[in-house]
Amino acid sequence: FKYLSLVLVFPYTILALAIRVYEYHDAANNPEDNTVQRMRFYDEKHNLKIVLTPDSVIYISAEQNYVTIVYNDNGTEREYTLRNSMKAIDEICQDNGLVRCHRSYYINPSYVRVLRKDKEGVIFAEMDSKAMIRIPVSKTYYGHLAELLEWKNSILILSVI
Repeated sequence: FKYLSLVLVFPYTILALAIRVYEYHDAANNPEDNTVQRMRFYDEKHNLKIVLTPDSVIYISAEQNYVTIVYNDNGTEREYTLRNSMKAIDEICQDNGLVRCHRSYYINPSYVRVLRKDKEGVIFAEMDSKAMIRIPVSKTYYGHLAELLEWKNSILILSVI
C-alpha cells in the first residue's frame, strides 16, 4: 500500500506544483493580462497599508501629513487615514485616473455629479455619494477637470447656489 500510494500520489503532486509555479511566473511576466488593476497605498515608512481598485476610490483629501482615502466598499462608503503626503501619492493617483482638483484633493471623475459655483464664485464638485460631499475646485485645476468631464459625456452644470 505504501509503495502504491507513492507511485500514484507523488508524481501527481509534483505535476500539480509544477503547473502552479508555471501559472505564477506566467502571470508575473504578463501584468497586462491581469484585468483588475489595483492601487497600493504605502505609509511614510513604505509599509503597505491598503489596496484598492481605482473604480472604488471616490476622493482623496489631505491635511498636513495625513491623507484620507474615501472609497466605496460594496455600496458602503468607508474612509482610511494614511500617514503620508499628497506629493508621495501623486504618481499613483495620476496613473490610475484620479484627477487633482485642489491642492488638497484628488477626485474620481466618474463620481462627479455636478460642478457648481456659489455666490462668492467658489466652484465645488458635488460627488455622487450618499453623503453629498462638496469638494472645492481651484481655478488652476478647473479647466482640465471641466474638459475631462465634457469628454466623458458627464453632465456639467455651473450654477449659482
